[in-house]
Amino acid sequence: MRASLFSNFWLKVLALALATALWFLVVGERGTEVGFLIPLELKGIPPDMVVTSNPPREVEVRVTGSAALLSNLIPGQISAVIDLSKAEPGLNRFNLMNERLKAPRGITVIRLNPSFIKIKVEKLESKVLPVKKKLTGTVAEGYELVESSVKPETVEVVGTKNQLRRLKSISTVPHVIDDLTIGAAVEVALEVPDSGISKFIPDTVEVTFKIKKKENQK
Repeated sequence: MRASLFSNFWLKVLALALATALWFLVVGERGTEVGFLIPLELKGIPPDMVVTSNPPREVEVRVTGSAALLSNLIPGQISAVIDLSKAEPGLNRFNLMNERLKAPRGITVIRLNPSFIKIKVEKLESKVLPVKKKLTGTVAEGYELVESSVKPETVEVVGTKNQLRRLKSISTVPHVIDDLTIGAAVEVALEVPDSGISKFIPDTVEVTFKIKKKENQK
């Protein structure tokens, strides 16, 4: 028995050493872990709702996989996606590990920071508001602005209930009339008062103004 035990002794030692090295190699390959930032994507937002909070654009992710796979991995290959199609008005809490994670095959996401995201969504409403024109500057010397108007005089404003409640009117973006001697009809955009406003219907108005030479000017 003893002779059998020590026969080919060095071959057995070599085999044991190779097996140990292989085991460490496999464990090391499986246990490789890296971390980086990935984009946070929001999808499925209902058309009658809007996100009114500021969720992070990126989250920190820790992944594990083989060294070969991780060496070729770039952050853009992994993303976290939150589906808002079933979100309720108010504050919604999402567990990112339960949401859809996009990762290449063989890569396992083991941790996200933050792992929970709070997103506030609100219902969109509409309100008809008068439009105030903004003409800035001074016409040419010897001339005067005698008339100005806006068409249409009202627009439909779409936004959150809280934002619409505060608004009494909507202004155009300033139109400069410096050194002008004749009037014009110009298409002008509307000023967005804050991020709670989603859109205007229509989104531009026509501002008409008339300029004439002063009566005491020859």
